[in-house]
Amino acid sequence: MSFEKIYRQYYPELFRFALQLKVRETDCDDLVQEVFTRYLSERHKGRKTPEKLRAWLYKVLLNRVRDNHKRLQYSKKAAAELKHTGLKHVDEQALFIQKEKRERMFEILEGFPEKEKNLLLFYHNGLSYAEIAEILEINPNTVGTLIARNLRKLKEQLKKQYHELFE
Repeated sequence: MSFEKIYRQYYPELFRFALQLKVRETDCDDLVQEVFTRYLSERHKGRKTPEKLRAWLYKVLLNRVRDNHKRLQYSKKAAAELKHTGLKHVDEQALFIQKEKRERMFEILEGFPEKEKNLLLFYHNGLSYAEIAEILEINPNTVGTLIARNLRKLKEQLKKQYHELFE
């Protein structure tokens, strides 16, 4: 597959994932560009394209975010923009309730340990169990169990703290 096809296919989802990691929108583009620069660099060095390219791209992005975490200033604006991503204007009340639920979910998720939070974000972004296992360096056979356990934990906390929204 050509670099252009790879870039067009994976750029949008990597950008969204960076937003979900609370990276400012202006920094997301730079970090995702660094991922593709690294990919090109690996290709020019004559290294073989990673077998699980999508997982490799996510892993490189996650490492770039971690490396730059201290110098990045996370803002509420990035979180607010993330919460509005993909919403359709149907009914103002339904939209408001959906927005509130999403905000509360991400609020609870922020309190999760990093590995558990990333596991759910990867799952939310449609990565396969094999890709998630490779990125998080865990046994692929445990991914489903960990996702189920963490989703249950998230739901319980949401119902406990925000029962009026999540009954």
